Amino acid sequence: MHPDFKNVGAVAPAMGNHLIDQTSPEFNGKKFTRTWIYGVYDGRVTFYEEMVTRDYLLSQPATCFPVKSPRAVGISGYYPTQSCIRYRSQANEYSVSMEGFALREASAPEAIRVER
Repeated sequence: MHPDFKNVGAVAPAMGNHLIDQTSPEFNGKKFTRTWIYGVYDGRVTFYEEMVTRDYLLSQPATCFPVKSPRAVGISGYYPTQSCIRYRSQANEYSVSMEGFALREASAPEAIRVER
């Protein structure tokens, strides 16, 4: 897991635990608008979630945010590098998408060094 994400016990029944990025603006004195969540069940990442407020959507955004990725992944595959939220005025619709997928090979996480 990326080191900024922490387990705070935000478990949703039938969904799993939500790990949050404690460096996100809403945890540092700013108003909550949107944030990226990693979901885990039984110690494994099982879902990604872009949480966004209705007010943020009504601002008609058209932007992408980098996804903070872990240094290692347990399964080889394509992983998103961006989360995008866009309002399309011509269709009067919103899209929330994961984009910029990059191929990552499975590898063991690096050992955490503790200085004494």
